[in-house]
Amino acid sequence: MLVGLWASSVFAAVPADFPPPSRGHWVSDATGKISSATVSAIDDLATEVDGSGVGQLAVLVVDTTSGKAPRQFATEVFNGWGVGHALANDGVLLFVALGDHKSEIILGRGSKVTSSMTDAVTRTDLVANFKRGQTDQGLLAAARSLANLMHAHPGSGASASTDDNHGVGPNRFTQASSPVSDDPLAPFLRGEARFPETSPRSWVVDPQEVLPSSARARLTVAVSDLSSSNRGRIFYLVVKRSAALPDLARLGAALARQVGPLAKTPVAVIAWDVAGESLSITLPPEHVATAHDRQALAVLQNQLSDRISAARVEGLAEAGPKVGEVLMHRLPPRPVDEVLSEGLTRHRTGLLVGGGFSVFGGLFGLRLWNRRRRRICENCHQPRELLGEDEEDAHLSSAEQAEERVGSVNYDVWWCGRCQDVLVLDYTAMFSRYDACPRCDRRTRSSTATTLENATEYSEGLVQVDEGVDRIVNIS
Repeated sequence: MLVGLWASSVFAAVPADFPPPSRGHWVSDATGKISSATVSAIDDLATEVDGSGVGQLAVLVVDTTSGKAPRQFATEVFNGWGVGHALANDGVLLFVALGDHKSEIILGRGSKVTSSMTDAVTRTDLVANFKRGQTDQGLLAAARSLANLMHAHPGSGASASTDDNHGVGPNRFTQASSPVSDDPLAPFLRGEARFPETSPRSWVVDPQEVLPSSARARLTVAVSDLSSSNRGRIFYLVVKRSAALPDLARLGAALARQVGPLAKTPVAVIAWDVAGESLSITLPPEHVATAHDRQALAVLQNQLSDRISAARVEGLAEAGPKVGEVLMHRLPPRPVDEVLSEGLTRHRTGLLVGGGFSVFGGLFGLRLWNRRRRRICENCHQPRELLGEDEEDAHLSSAEQAEERVGSVNYDVWWCGRCQDVLVLDYTAMFSRYDACPRCDRRTRSSTATTLENATEYSEGLVQVDEGVDRIVNIS
């Protein structure tokens, strides 16, 4: 036993066991469980953050802290690595111990990011994804959120040296204003210039005139239907960046802020960088309020980006209506089976104690939600209108009206005024004394049973069944 304790103390992980990544890299994965694609994506994010001068972002993934308090462990790593630009102390360390199910985000004193902001990142990006077993997605989502926060709240950098950087990453420090100072797009990002708008005749913003006029006209036509319906506005922002800066997502957000107050309807921006062949979609904040929304948006961006890379103008033209659908009807919700599965897993103990009632209530609520959820016309893709009881009878047969009168089946009638099309959905009552009539197959037959002779040890008895018209059926 003493030998075992000695061995465990010798091989217990300590912060000094984890050296910083090599210069130009920002992620250290001691578990080997993070994919190379995720590591590469975070490296690119952190390189951009460092180059912008807003701070430094580093990531360490271990299996366990061997019993040491995670925050103390992560703080020692932060100090040992020297995360942050020299003298600015503007670093951020994302630390995860997978085996311990613990995470910490350590902030340098010069960082303007606050603990309340990082707490939201932990809940929304890390915990939500890790509970679903999506480690890579959670880590990348958290890194992206932290990078966005660092851009929105750049570190002080007031006393930072231009050539003395003892932290991770390249041995240099760039002042926050210099990376974008020479880029022609920088004034739009800093608010020193307005994007050249040509709406309402055109919805394409092309400040560098990257696209020919014929291509801009085609893109305008692609989103004109949404504009005509007055239910939203889609703007294309086409740029050709000379470097990774200015950030494409921030450019899209800047355009949305400029045109939003004038549009008076929800606005989305499809930003495409011709040089880097990268895409960023900006939606109203309420459209990306949850971790699932952000994940669904990332999936959509990847799909559209592949199409645009293959055929630029055609892909952008196809992207407009698809983003318009999202603008009007939101991103796809989480699948019902996924939500139920997560709920059952999360509340397994409670379900074992009183599971029957919970499951019944959940199914009833799901049935009600499914019945009342918005229906979209398959022809014109516009929302249908649910008709009231008085209006729906005109679209129901006499047999269907009879079922509704006896309460055995409820019918919902969804009307599309644009296509003059009707959708009739039937919902059989969960509890009803009516069953299907053998002649018309409608649930309008009721029956009552009366015992005429009780069964005995030697006789099966006699039952009278009254079926709507008082017919007697003997059961022997």
